[in-house]
Amino acid sequence: MHPFSSRALTATLFGDKVLLSYRIGAAVSIKLLSRRASEAEFIPVAEDEPSPVLDSRPKLYPHQPETRVYRAIVAYGSGESQLSDEIKFTVP
Repeated sequence: MHPFSSRALTATLFGDKVLLSYRIGAAVSIKLLSRRASEAEFIPVAEDEPSPVLDSRPKLYPHQPETRVYRAIVAYGSGESQLSDEIKFTVP
């Protein structure tokens, strides 16, 4: 088991977008997923992109703050994969 926690995945505001940074260590691939405000399902934001990744999706309601939840799936050479902890970020 390889540790991959929310400390390895971080989000910061970049203008009106979210900049996602991560460290994957020994992993061979990563898929970033996100769910906005009232969305029920996580959708892919990026796959195997070098860190950092810009989430440039517009807010669902432009004049209201929006909470987004991010998580990652990392895969290792052994075929093992792991889901990261979730991180929450509010876009003002």
